[in-house]
Amino acid sequence: MVAGRGFDTAANAFEAAALSDFIATIPPGHIVIVASQGPEGTAFLTPEALSALQSLGLTTEGLTAPFAAIGVKGAAPGNAAQASGSSESSAYLRLGAVPDTRSLAAAVDTVTITKP
Repeated sequence: MVAGRGFDTAANAFEAAALSDFIATIPPGHIVIVASQGPEGTAFLTPEALSALQSLGLTTEGLTAPFAAIGVKGAAPGNAAQASGSSESSAYLRLGAVPDTRSLAAAVDTVTITKP
């Protein structure tokens, strides 16, 4: 992992500004994983924060929490893999060439992506 950080965008606009500032530091072409938790995760997202998420390839029109996305810094909006849940559920994002239809369960504590 090159960098990681958490932002409580359900708390206040300051956190949304910090998210926007952090995304601005990511170099073009870097793969970025974004996830929110809870139904209030988008409560304080500002236009600047939404624009920053769009710079990762996310579609932000109608974006609701919880959500998960894998994007690339500099990609056009709509090019990220993203999923949204509902207020009663979580957002799950599956990435792979052939979806596995078996009933599986897993817990992931840490995902590490390193720069070569």
